[in-house]
Amino acid sequence: MDEVERPTLAEVYSLATGTWSSPACVSPTCQIEMAASNAFVNGVLHWPVVSNSDHCYFILTFYRGNEVFCMIPMPKIIQWNFNLGLQLSVSDDRKSIALFMRDKGHEHPHENFMINNSREDSVLDIWVMKEYGRKESWTKLITLGPQESLLLLDKTDAESY
Repeated sequence: MDEVERPTLAEVYSLATGTWSSPACVSPTCQIEMAASNAFVNGVLHWPVVSNSDHCYFILTFYRGNEVFCMIPMPKIIQWNFNLGLQLSVSDDRKSIALFMRDKGHEHPHENFMINNSREDSVLDIWVMKEYGRKESWTKLITLGPQESLLLLDKTDAESY
């Protein structure tokens, strides 16, 4: 029996009116990792997500002004992996985003890896989208590790690189 794909629904809360919008379908259907961080750039919210249909990662965006959801592809090299930890950050000039990627391992797949890095074999890849919205502009800056356990970033550092 084929499993029916349930739609991804989103509601937006308005501080001005104190009300929630009607649920809207997000396309393509996707899953947001609960431990993943979001990023806010130029009035747009960004979340790292995985597509339900082809299990490819992308960045789900929400344009606050017109309340529209869109997607930005991630680097092609990033393959779906249940243990992959993805975090987004915003540059100091608020014009580009960075992607921090690490295999979280099997022991703690839902931990925020930016706060807790307890695996000695962990490797951290850092990517930057140099031209906002252009898939071709993703550039891998550095790969760190494997290394002994250490605190990578504290929570305030993770908000801006």
